[in-house]
Amino acid sequence: ADKTAQGVIDVVSRVPEEGQAPRAIILVLSSDVLKAYTGASQPGVILKELGGVNLADPDNTQTAASVEISMEDLYALAPDLIFLSEFGDTNLDTLKELYGEDPVWNSLDAVKENKLFSLEKALFHNKANQKYDQSYRTMAQLLYPDTDFAG
Repeated sequence: ADKTAQGVIDVVSRVPEEGQAPRAIILVLSSDVLKAYTGASQPGVILKELGGVNLADPDNTQTAASVEISMEDLYALAPDLIFLSEFGDTNLDTLKELYGEDPVWNSLDAVKENKLFSLEKALFHNKANQKYDQSYRTMAQLLYPDTDFAG
């Protein structure tokens, strides 16, 4: 447990302090309904602690772990990065199958710039426990690709 906690502290300590905070949204597909994780969710907490802005909950005031989100909401929020939290059998291919033909989806900068990332179920949906440092490191590397987070 101490090693895992120290790993999380190490990752958080390497987050760049300068520059604009990455603006992201963490999507989850549930029964073909698009939802976004808030700061009350495990992935939302990690995003916040790594200095990212969770566009579904920018003030971290939501009490529900997720909120429904429409394609128009996504367009208005204009995320720099889109994360998909794997849930059940869903993955990035599922997301692309559902929305790949949608002109609004395809107009998103994150989609055009291929900044769509899958968050592995074992690290972000289930309780990661002794792997929390891996969860933090994984998201940190996606948020800040020019920073070395190697343990």
